[in-house]
Amino acid sequence: MSLSVLAKLKEGNAPLTVRQSAARGVLPVGQEELLGILVYLQNDPEEEIREAARQTLANEYSDNLLLSIAESTTAPIEVLEYFGRPPLRSPELLEALIQNRSTPDSTIASLAGQVDSRLMEVILINLMRLLRSPFILEALEANPGQTPDITRRLREIREEFFEKRNNFIPIHRTRAEEKALATEESEETVAEESAAVTAYSEELREGEDATSATLESLKDDGFESFDEMGEDERFSTIQRIARMTVSERVQTALK
Repeated sequence: MSLSVLAKLKEGNAPLTVRQSAARGVLPVGQEELLGILVYLQNDPEEEIREAARQTLANEYSDNLLLSIAESTTAPIEVLEYFGRPPLRSPELLEALIQNRSTPDSTIASLAGQVDSRLMEVILINLMRLLRSPFILEALEANPGQTPDITRRLREIREEFFEKRNNFIPIHRTRAEEKALATEESEETVAEESAAVTAYSEELREGEDATSATLESLKDDGFESFDEMGEDERFSTIQRIARMTVSERVQTALK
């Protein structure tokens, strides 16, 4: 039911009574979907519905509930984008949003140019996302809140992955572009680049897996999970991992 309601809203076919009920928060759907509907209704043609949706969002969703939704990989895209728009929310919610793999890269890029250095550290951990969407790296570089250490690491990422390896960065191309590119290159060059891309992809996967394994290894230090750490310990750990090279992450995970 919730999906059909949201789909009807987007198509402009939802009845007025349904929109009114949803705006008051009494529509019988899940919390995640209802939040997505409320976000969408803030642009409803009817002022009464827009205002009711804003009031429901402000009064019916506690910080803890919003945090749990920001952490959910099944949350509607509209919700994740909503969390990333100004005014910026609590550091805890923003951290959950940044770490959520379902959060759109465009939202991460928007945050990257605004958040403080502590949350920039969190963004820097996900190297795969940075390489997939270079505009996030550009937003981080433009953020005036970066520390000298962050500036150094941003420069290293750009030099290592975009300047030295700019031919091997996995870029999304259309089929036509891929075909044209292939006809312009010799068979030998294509073979060399194919091998380089394969090796590069393996390195990225290795680094990503090692990061997860490194966080898991924290259990040996007396913590049942990363979430049980205090805020200072969490960011200290994030900083240590972000500064590691791929090989250092692998070695730490193996230990």
